[in-house]
Amino acid sequence: MKTISRKPPPQADEYFIKKPPEFTKEMAQQHYHAMNVLLRVARITGSHADMELSLTTLLDLAAEIVPYDWGVFYLWDDHKNALQLRASRGFGKSFPHLLEKGNLIARWTFQYCKPIFISENASKEMEHYFSLLETDSVISIPILINNRVVGILQLGGRAPRKWTEASALLIWMLAMQSEALFHNSQTEREFLRRMA
Repeated sequence: MKTISRKPPPQADEYFIKKPPEFTKEMAQQHYHAMNVLLRVARITGSHADMELSLTTLLDLAAEIVPYDWGVFYLWDDHKNALQLRASRGFGKSFPHLLEKGNLIARWTFQYCKPIFISENASKEMEHYFSLLETDSVISIPILINNRVVGILQLGGRAPRKWTEASALLIWMLAMQSEALFHNSQTEREFLRRMA
């Protein structure tokens, strides 16, 4: 078994979101529309919709909170020992091969179990990578069940989108709300079968 360093590379470490989101009165007042979307998530994750439909709906809800140009939802497949794309938005028929089995930022998110926000004006190391993704900023959030990463919600935005760390925190809140989806009685069987 390959040993994985728990210390992130310096270029990854600078992009991790350090402070977890808090639902405060100030946040609710500043982002009231996003808060309304987050309240709707409970209805979706508590329903008995299938996994693909639920993941696609979560991507749509993410767009209501933080408009993006593309979004992907990966789930971890233990049998293949890899991230598997399960839902996407914003690509049309020309899905980039670079994103099919995850990507560098998704791997950092998975490996270190931490949310990542990379804004415009990222470091030089990211410029080439961002040009391949045709993006200027990325939000990448782990989905955790029992402290284990089971999926990644990732959004990409092109200029002139002006995402802030608050945008990333709101998407992190969406991801935390969506974790109930994996405990839903109908999807849990499918999920556990893949994770066994």
